[in-house]
Amino acid sequence: MRELIDLSRYSSNMLEAEGHRKFEVERYNNPKSNTHLSYLKLTSHTGTHIDAPSHFLDQFNVREFTGTGYVLNIPKKENETVTLAELENCKESLLEAKFLFIRTGWEDKWNQPEYVNSHPFIEPEAARFLADK
Repeated sequence: MRELIDLSRYSSNMLEAEGHRKFEVERYNNPKSNTHLSYLKLTSHTGTHIDAPSHFLDQFNVREFTGTGYVLNIPKKENETVTLAELENCKESLLEAKFLFIRTGWEDKWNQPEYVNSHPFIEPEAARFLADK
C-alpha cells in the first residue's frame, strides 16, 4: 500500500540562516468576505523546502516531488560530511528509489542555532554520485 508522508515543517518562530528575512505570519479578518486569513511572508529557504535551481520553484509541477523514497540512516555530528563510501554501501537500494532521504539525526537540533549553522553536508563526490543515479 502506498502512503503519502508530509515532511514539511514550519512555525512562526523558526530560526533562519544569517541574512535571511524572518518568517512572518499576520492573521486578519476580511470583513468583505467574512473570512479569517493568514498573510505569510517567507523566503524560499524557509522551513522544509526544495533547493531548486536558483530557488525558483515555478518551473516544477508538484507531482514531480512524489514517488518512492529510500531512507538511509547515517548519523552525523556538527559539520560532518556524508561520504561517497557511505552512499556506495546502499547502491542497489538507490536504483529503485526516486528520492533519497539521508537521516543524519540532525532533526533533533530543529530550531536550535546549530541546526542552521553547523549541519552535516554531502561531500561533492557523493553529490555527483547521486546526480548520476
